[in-house]
Amino acid sequence: MIVTRAAILLLLLLTLLVGYELIESVMLRMRKRISAAMLVILLVTGAVSSNCCEAVKDSNLRIHPLLLMGIAVALMITGLLILGMIEKWKASQLTAISVKECVDTLPTGICFCSENGLPVLTNTVMEHICRELLGVYLSDGGALWRAVAEKNELSDIPGKSGNIVKLSDGKVFSFTRYKADIGGQRFFELIASDMTSEYALTQELREKQVHADNINRRLRELSRSIGEAIKERELLQIKVNIHDGFGKMLLLTKRSLLVEGSVDQDELLRLWKRNTMLLSNVQSEKPQTVRLPSLRHAEKLGLNVKLSGDTLPDQPGLISLIDEAITVHVTNVFRHAHGSNVYINVVSSGGVCELNLTNDGVRNGNIRERGGLLNLRRIIKGRGGTMEIKSGEHFEMILRLPLEKGETENGI
Repeated sequence: MIVTRAAILLLLLLTLLVGYELIESVMLRMRKRISAAMLVILLVTGAVSSNCCEAVKDSNLRIHPLLLMGIAVALMITGLLILGMIEKWKASQLTAISVKECVDTLPTGICFCSENGLPVLTNTVMEHICRELLGVYLSDGGALWRAVAEKNELSDIPGKSGNIVKLSDGKVFSFTRYKADIGGQRFFELIASDMTSEYALTQELREKQVHADNINRRLRELSRSIGEAIKERELLQIKVNIHDGFGKMLLLTKRSLLVEGSVDQDELLRLWKRNTMLLSNVQSEKPQTVRLPSLRHAEKLGLNVKLSGDTLPDQPGLISLIDEAITVHVTNVFRHAHGSNVYINVVSSGGVCELNLTNDGVRNGNIRERGGLLNLRRIIKGRGGTMEIKSGEHFEMILRLPLEKGETENGI
């Protein structure tokens, strides 16, 4: 009786396993022969187990318990072999669930949606990004793309294009969208690539570039200050020599007057002539106008720079920026416009210094900001100024620089 009950339990267990696998096989669309074999085993085991249960209840079981046990074991082995075949088939077949699991393991966000924005295939990364940007689960691919365009990190940087979004957890993703025609229908493929490390390196490089620009500006100012200090020292030394010369001359003259013949009259006369000549050549010191290196650069190129309007500001940081702007303008006139005269009009009012730079060169219709002009615009914008370019009858560049913005200890 115990053997009979054990056989019945084995048959019932086999019935449950085969039934589960049959349902899963139908869901996965397995081969018809395997599904049919599983269906036959399910029916046989169900019938045998039900008959055995009825026989046990009626106590009229005519099958020997060992034979019943053998049948149950045989069916169990056959069912296990078929289950093994099913698992082997699962491992060798690519199903929709396999594709979804593979896509979910990718570090890149993926979303396929129809033209009306209905998602067809998404992974966990894109779902996380959608919750960060919209606060809801991904249900509209078009709304997600519009949110990406609105929160683009490069939207406030001139000359930069792309769709880069920084999430609250510090991760940065670059978004691209493609069109794909599949089965006669148009779909949109939205891909979010993780570029956190690249973005961090770019930000670090940008900070280092700003720091390098500040160091270069400080070095130029230091070089100019050193030149002025050297000139002041040489001028002071000349004044000291003149002072000593006059002192020596006066002492010799006094000695000659007190003791006749003690001093050579010819030597004393030469001293008086030399010092008199120095005095006649001395001119009153006047405040010198700012002498920019860019003006010397223009002279070397054979260009005539004409300044008009107000005087240039005396702020060292602003002077270096103006000198850089004049250098860029002069170089462009020499290379592209082929002019001979450069006109600079300076107007200082309301705490703003406005410079209008023109020339008499030939007209160049299409002016693309690159190289010196693009770098100059970036520097001027960093100092809080504006830069305007007009390409009418002649090239015209208008700079507006704030006068009240002073220097800080870190050079910004």
